[in-house]
Amino acid sequence: MISGTGLPDGWGYRVGAICIAVVVCSALAPAVTANPGMSFRGTTVSETTVAVGENVTVTSTVKNAGSSGGGYTFEFERDGVDFAEPRVSVPSQETRTVSRNVSFGEPGTYEVTVNDELAAVVTVQTARARIVAENETRRRIDVRANGTSQSESATVDLPQTSAAFGLERWSTRTGQSAFRQELTVYSNRSVVPETLPSSTDSTLLGVLTVNSTATVEQSTVQFRVERSALANSSLSRDEVVMYQPNGTTWDRLETAVVAERSDAVVYESTATRGSTYVVGTIDPNVDVASTTLRSAVTENGRLLTFEAVLNNTAPVATEHNSTLLVNGEQVNETRVSIPGAGESSVSLSYRVTEPGIYRLVLDESDPVRISLGQSELGTVESGAVTETTTETQEPTVDGSDENASEQALLSSTVFGLEVQYLLGGIGVALLLFLGILLILSGTDVGSSDDIDQF
Repeated sequence: MISGTGLPDGWGYRVGAICIAVVVCSALAPAVTANPGMSFRGTTVSETTVAVGENVTVTSTVKNAGSSGGGYTFEFERDGVDFAEPRVSVPSQETRTVSRNVSFGEPGTYEVTVNDELAAVVTVQTARARIVAENETRRRIDVRANGTSQSESATVDLPQTSAAFGLERWSTRTGQSAFRQELTVYSNRSVVPETLPSSTDSTLLGVLTVNSTATVEQSTVQFRVERSALANSSLSRDEVVMYQPNGTTWDRLETAVVAERSDAVVYESTATRGSTYVVGTIDPNVDVASTTLRSAVTENGRLLTFEAVLNNTAPVATEHNSTLLVNGEQVNETRVSIPGAGESSVSLSYRVTEPGIYRLVLDESDPVRISLGQSELGTVESGAVTETTTETQEPTVDGSDENASEQALLSSTVFGLEVQYLLGGIGVALLLFLGILLILSGTDVGSSDDIDQF
């Protein structure tokens, strides 16, 4: 049935309802298109290289240059997929800034856009390094890892530096898939808060400290040393070593040259724990703390054994070559391992087969002089036990021969003759001489006849 409006019955109400709905929706719904006065001012990102799971902050700005306020919608996308869509109200002649965080679950490269404009290409890695503070004497680097193998090392290339000492690559294994570390590189030992080897025992080119959220099982570090720094320190290329602490002492790490450049030398060392590392040279300081000279009669002479305690005052272990000199000639030597800030014993022997005076010197100790006669050398019949006497510590007697002390080792012979018989013979000779003088004194030596008779 047709109504008076020329429309089927009921259609007039329907058209009216549709018109009212359109008007209401137009009044209530926000504008989906930008206000002609809105001006998108661009986007910045906090980082373009991050670790897996690490946030990147994306910041965009819009300005309303129009005469009236309005709304504006930001569309944040990661590889074309929205991750945020905030809408802001912008008064006339004002700006509004919006920030949103985005993270990435897998390594790779991702495009970040805002309102279809490219903001950045973000590289996502299982581990990354970033400088967080730097001055003339110190550089602090933040290392983060996520998604790494628990049995393998996470490796990062470190930002380059113009300092005389710097890190180039850091590879570390913690047994954890995610961790964070703070590496601090010092080029001046005076600003390092940790305890270092004393300047009298060491020449240091740089110091590295490591703080880690996970226990460090092993770390391999590549570091560079400027050739000018080597020249100023008087160290040669092969004298540069990395050390790690072991209580109050320092352990030497295997250090190898991996690259040589015109201005620098690049080294590599592997550490077994994380803490503080020093680079340069720590010199051992060994002296002879005490000595003891022992002797024993043997089948073919007398065995002299020089025992000593070697003291190393430096905080680094060393392999010390100990030598025994007799009358200025080296007759024996041995290699002794001495711990850092510790001591070891050494024993060197020399067999004497001829009588005489012997001057013995062990390393840099004070010389000891002994006199041995034929009877002190001793003899042992064939087939008898070679060591026929018990070792005894001989007394030391002050001497004046080139600061040498003299050992009184039963010195009872002179030119092979027993002292008691020699003295007796001298006494008899003196008595005979005096008797002859008495006889002659009773004779008239003035008579020529007596002389002729004589």
